[in-house]
Amino acid sequence: MKSVTWTMNYYLGQDHPDRIIVPPNGPIPVQRGLSFEAISPPPNGRTHIFDSYVTWQATPKLSLALEGDYIIQRLRKNQAPGQSAAPSHVDGGASYVRYQFTPMRALASRAEYLSDRGGLFSRLNQALKENTVTFDYTVADGFLMRYE
Repeated sequence: MKSVTWTMNYYLGQDHPDRIIVPPNGPIPVQRGLSFEAISPPPNGRTHIFDSYVTWQATPKLSLALEGDYIIQRLRKNQAPGQSAAPSHVDGGASYVRYQFTPMRALASRAEYLSDRGGLFSRLNQALKENTVTFDYTVADGFLMRYE
């Protein structure tokens, strides 16, 4: 269907810092965050990110979209070979709707949900929810004002 677009992404990588911030050691004051020290042995592990979203142009004026994400991160740090820390999981999604009333005016809404088990992003085990309503007004060609 030409009115539907579906995208899937996958990322795999090591996503752990190998340095920590330390207080400055010299006689010259240094801005916080500019002095680092290597972590030895450095942390190891993998991050997997699955992301998928689908967009449907239902009519020339109405578009709908759904997005889903699943992230798992397992950190291996100073453990015997083959042993791992408990993984952190994040899953969530978003839904979008946008209606173009006139060539100059549109209304959109976005709702999001994030379940952060293990505190990967928010440092707490929690579920976060959010909704935003946006009014678009095109003042002139190339000049858009948004009210949220």
